[in-house]
Amino acid sequence: MRKKLLKKCSNNLLIFFLVSLLCLAYFHACSTSLPSVKDGGELSILGDGITSEKVESKKEHSSQERILRERGTSEYLNDAGLKDNRQNDAISEKPDTARESTSSPERWVDSEPSTPERKVPEPIQETSPDTSQIPSCSGAHCPIVIGSFPYKDNRDTKRATRKRFSRYNCAPNTDESGGEYLYVFEVKKPGSLLAMLTNAKGVDIDIHLLSSPSASACLVRNDKGLSRHISPGVYYIAADTFVSKGTPKPGAYSIYVHFFPDNSRCGMKSDAIPRINTTKLLSMPATGPVVKEAHLLTAEEHTANLQSGKKHFPTGWPKSIRDRISEHYALSEKVSGYTMTRTEPWAPCCEPTNHYGQGSRSKPPAIAETWYINMRWKKAPKAGTRYIVFNPVTGKGVVAAAGYENGPGNLSRIGGASEEIHHHLGTGHLSLMTFGVARKQSHKYGPIDCYAP
Repeated sequence: MRKKLLKKCSNNLLIFFLVSLLCLAYFHACSTSLPSVKDGGELSILGDGITSEKVESKKEHSSQERILRERGTSEYLNDAGLKDNRQNDAISEKPDTARESTSSPERWVDSEPSTPERKVPEPIQETSPDTSQIPSCSGAHCPIVIGSFPYKDNRDTKRATRKRFSRYNCAPNTDESGGEYLYVFEVKKPGSLLAMLTNAKGVDIDIHLLSSPSASACLVRNDKGLSRHISPGVYYIAADTFVSKGTPKPGAYSIYVHFFPDNSRCGMKSDAIPRINTTKLLSMPATGPVVKEAHLLTAEEHTANLQSGKKHFPTGWPKSIRDRISEHYALSEKVSGYTMTRTEPWAPCCEPTNHYGQGSRSKPPAIAETWYINMRWKKAPKAGTRYIVFNPVTGKGVVAAAGYENGPGNLSRIGGASEEIHHHLGTGHLSLMTFGVARKQSHKYGPIDCYAP
């Protein structure tokens, strides 16, 4: 009996010992799996292995979203720290592609990975076609969209199906009842619009700038070219067939459209200048016929003449229309670096009392004389003021020097330009060009690429 009892106790002790070893092994395994606490920090364990630090971050992000939603627009910070402005009150946590906002004309695409880390797309640039305010339209009557500048298009109004505009409020006595083509564009910044038409002999297509698709919304019009400083918004251009005494003048034409924001290289000031012998102000920038001007005696030539004891020009001025003009050509080419065959003479004398080569004001530096323009200013700008001279057809521009000469007397011309300017722009005497006061007066005189960054 005692042996049985001892044997039973031994078995129980053995079982207790084995159980104790198992418990010790279990507690050791549990203790080693716990995360350690560093730098005296308080340990907090939450579900799915998320620490309190991550929870606080999520709480802060949620709080920011709530405040932004209370402002009326949800603004989300993307990975680059940029704000993504959307009109939706919330963003679905489900993947959503090619989603279009119904509360705003802006379109945006949202493509998400199926992970807890949500990536928000970059904000759409303001120049994106998806943010355009141009009204949607379908059908043959719809205007042609000008999506970027510079723009060129070729059409024939004999094939035009539109004949909606007959008379415009800016020229109510002009019959424009022939076929027309309508263009639409949008600008995001204030700036200068330049547009020009070319057509064959016997064809007469006029150009009109409109603030809406209506003949009563005409801002400015002309036979061939126009310019206007405009504010941000949607505008229309009508290329319309002129009707002369009941006979339409339809046919093929080419249209050239440019836009230079105020802060661009060829940004031009909006102004209206008074001119001699008229009370009508000339809106700037201005587009119209430009005379090819003759040459002016320069400050360098005047100095050289004095240093020679007036051997070159005894009276201080050329004695004829071509007196030493070849030396002037050489000087112009040297200071400007512009090579061409120059043929224009000195400015004529005796109008009524001036000399050959004499401007209306001080003698210009040679570099300014090479690239000079004149206008019939009532109050001339400061000598050397920079103007932008531009040919919408060739897309070429020049930074010109103004304020040294006044003219021409015929007010149907907007001004005159040196033969070097005409040569670079590809124009001739009385060609249509655009003049505008340059917003950037630090430009060097001479050719300029208006579309360069």
